[in-house]
Amino acid sequence: MLKLYAAKGACSMAPHIIIHELGLPYELRLIQLSDTAAREELKKVNPMGQVPTLVTDEGWSLAEGQAIMQYLVSKKPNKLFPESGKERFKAFEWMSFIATALHKGGFSPLFNPKNLSDNESHFETIRRVTLEKLKTLLQVTEERFSNDEYALGKDFTVVDAYLFVVLNWSKAFKIDLSIYKKLSSFMERMRTRPSVMAAMKAEGSL
Repeated sequence: MLKLYAAKGACSMAPHIIIHELGLPYELRLIQLSDTAAREELKKVNPMGQVPTLVTDEGWSLAEGQAIMQYLVSKKPNKLFPESGKERFKAFEWMSFIATALHKGGFSPLFNPKNLSDNESHFETIRRVTLEKLKTLLQVTEERFSNDEYALGKDFTVVDAYLFVVLNWSKAFKIDLSIYKKLSSFMERMRTRPSVMAAMKAEGSL
């Protein structure tokens, strides 16, 4: 059985959503990243001690959310990642954009300014500059978003799971998504999707 190491509300929620989307049997191991003992346990399967980490059905471990979601969609027939053509490459483009621009470049400095400076007097400036940068990134995301229900069009994909989780962090920093019409509608739609609700409930976010 799959075993997913995750933390409440972290990026690990994206593969968690996909597990529920596919209806795969799994065990959830929720950890507090500030818990030293829990991190040491996690390091036994992922030396980086980070979430998400998945122990596969075959018994080997897999880290990094994008890789985990690709593994999950390979488990059974589905339409969660385009198989060919322009849509497939656009899906890869979206996943890279979310990971590098929105996640690591946008929200990570807000959560962990100490990764950019060990001088606490710099933290406020880091957060201020990052929030300004996020305005541009969110506008780009709005413009890239399809004119349909989901990022790539009418069908839900792994892109939407990851995008939802990252955009959901906006609440923690009082970022108003209502000014982005497509994104705010997307977030409302996603919050009522059964797989999203199931993952959030399992993590204690509902």
